[in-house]
Amino acid sequence: MLQYLFENGKAVGHALWEHIYLCTTALLVGLLISFVFLILFYRYTKLMDKIVHFFNFLRLIPGVALLVIFMPVIGVGFLPTLLSLIVLTIPTLLINTHSGIKNIPPEILFCADSLGLGKWNVLFHIQLPIVFPFILLGIRTALVDLISIACVASLMGAGGLGRFILTGLAINNMDLILVGGVIITILALFCEFVLSAIQSGYSKKYLGVSK
Repeated sequence: MLQYLFENGKAVGHALWEHIYLCTTALLVGLLISFVFLILFYRYTKLMDKIVHFFNFLRLIPGVALLVIFMPVIGVGFLPTLLSLIVLTIPTLLINTHSGIKNIPPEILFCADSLGLGKWNVLFHIQLPIVFPFILLGIRTALVDLISIACVASLMGAGGLGRFILTGLAINNMDLILVGGVIITILALFCEFVLSAIQSGYSKKYLGVSK
């Protein structure tokens, strides 16, 4: 494995960049779409609950199965793969954020209303800062899922580290499988550790809790 890395460092580095770029782009777009849904509908509780239930249903479908379903519909390549991963990302982000907002103590919102704060001030200056740990939890979960599911995305021609695993399985080359698998594992663990530390630090500093 180490010998393969030394001999093919440039190819591995390029695949790692493709993997990170694909996952990061899907996460950012998914986060943006989730916030659009939240801002437009969070005041309409029943409608928002239906939207969340719909996306919660999508979470029941395995990510790999969704990719396989999307492949004959939208084709292959970077953009179709990105669209598929975005769809997989939105449920986790939206559900965590919505859950956090719903669990804000009503006393806090009552105080905000008593002070005459408008709904946008309440959302951006009170609700979102309070639920920021929930948002980080959604980002953590979604990003780790993306890193793993993006392996299969190589089947759709999007590149990434998954192609080493798939090629290694096809030609029975353990070095290729280990290169892809180990780097993906390290990448997922690194993202989990960093985001967990940020979430813990924010909660402790601003909310007075350890998580």
